[in-house]
Amino acid sequence: MNILDDMKKMRYLDRQNVLGSINALPDQVTHAWRESRRVRFPSKYSRAKKIIVVGMGGSMIGAHLIESVFASDLKVPLVRVGDYRLPIWAGRDTLVVLSSYSGATEEVLAVAKEAFKRGCLVTGLTVGTSLGRTLHSHRVPYYKIIPSYNPSNQPRMATGYMVAGLLGLLSRCSLVHISEYDMRKVVELLAHSHRTWGVDVPMKRNQAKQLAKKLLGRMIFFAAAEHLVGNAHIAANQVNENAKTFSAYFPIPELNHHLLEALRFPRTNRRELIGVFFNSQQYHQRNQRRITATKRILARQRINSIIIRASGPTRFAEALRIAHFGAYAGFYLAMLYRINPAPIIWVDAFKKIMAKR
Repeated sequence: MNILDDMKKMRYLDRQNVLGSINALPDQVTHAWRESRRVRFPSKYSRAKKIIVVGMGGSMIGAHLIESVFASDLKVPLVRVGDYRLPIWAGRDTLVVLSSYSGATEEVLAVAKEAFKRGCLVTGLTVGTSLGRTLHSHRVPYYKIIPSYNPSNQPRMATGYMVAGLLGLLSRCSLVHISEYDMRKVVELLAHSHRTWGVDVPMKRNQAKQLAKKLLGRMIFFAAAEHLVGNAHIAANQVNENAKTFSAYFPIPELNHHLLEALRFPRTNRRELIGVFFNSQQYHQRNQRRITATKRILARQRINSIIIRASGPTRFAEALRIAHFGAYAGFYLAMLYRINPAPIIWVDAFKKIMAKR
């Protein structure tokens, strides 16, 4: 029996229950939306002229998805910062959202000090520890995540918390609008995903399992446009950490202005590299055409590629469904490699080196 259709073998490998976190995405979204919407902000927060979201790795992917999906709906610009310093223009009219699932991310903690020193409007979302104590000591409103629906306790598998939690905070600050009805419809769609991509759906009818099989033994790049660019980031992040496989992401149309010339060498690209494109009928027509044209150019260079077509009634629904699909596919790839997807031994080894004074 194929391992992807063998639940017993997958349970043995998945000791920290990463699959449980994937299955629980709709519950994460519901939980985070409800709890983050209970956070109360002073009126000055709704007068913010700019938004900065600070985070790294799995704690930043929610911000990228929201930036991609709601780019034309946000009332003020949103900038992501993944470093130790704020932009020079950040000040009293800037909402700084400190995003760290663990609460111990050193880059976020460094920016927190700077944000308070500059008098920025500060909030955050975190399970707790150092960041939670910092936010509490400064008496600023923030969303304390209770990760009831993330049994693996891996930040990268808390996508629902990081997306809906951040969206709830921005909504409470009157900086973006999403109705309860829209959120409920998205959750209903996600709740049906396991019927299409879940472990009980056999390989012959499961697109996520089929994609994982095609990715096996290859280096991967994900590409998307418009509201799905954040999804390409999420997919690459989760494949890196869960399947321990090299993957990167590129936005369309930017990719077409350089990457097409970068595939000739090394010659091993022809058997070791594969591109995964997220396409959508909600894209600009030229971007839809760019994806099919890019696939043709890759084929002429004998580079394999796959197009995954998003579906959903709204851009937000498409983005969360693709996030769910990508999580399943990355998990199945880890299973094909016969590895436990949870441990991140090299990231942890790096952190130990950095912790030495």
